[in-house]
Amino acid sequence: MKKLLIYIFCFSLLTKSFGQTKSNCDCGAIIDINYKNEISIFDKPNGTIIQKLKHDFEKEDYLTMTILKDSSDYYKVNISYSIKENSNVIGWLKKDNNIGTFTKNYSPKERINLYTEPNKKSKVKTNIQNWTNQLYIIEKCNEKWVYVRIKYKGKNKEGWLEPEMQCNNPYSTCN
Repeated sequence: MKKLLIYIFCFSLLTKSFGQTKSNCDCGAIIDINYKNEISIFDKPNGTIIQKLKHDFEKEDYLTMTILKDSSDYYKVNISYSIKENSNVIGWLKKDNNIGTFTKNYSPKERINLYTEPNKKSKVKTNIQNWTNQLYIIEKCNEKWVYVRIKYKGKNKEGWLEPEMQCNNPYSTCN
């Protein structure tokens, strides 16, 4: 009986530790270009701060990143300044409303589809009718897809945004 309890305990710890990292990602993202405070980069989720960063508004050098992993409350990121060379930091960033992306729909009749699953074969959950310069807040990622939310024309909209429609460049409209 003791061995069984030890086995169950160890198995639950093992599955819990695997469950902390939901998925591997390769998604571009930015820190909201209007965000004025510092962000903290950690060595691990709930760990020690390894670096504090903030946009350099004077030099117009903004923070961009690649999301490498997604856990329940943190992203593992490779974050750097857009202009300053050799500024990459790899670590964990706590999820918040300042991490997002823009979109690439510029044609007047082109819609941004937000899907129910991270693939184009899934059902369209909702869509955005016209381009907006609002930041789409990233809630989670899966490979190159991001699950986003946005308040558009007074309504909350959310769903999976396809990689081809993401724009994580703070200087251009990605077209």
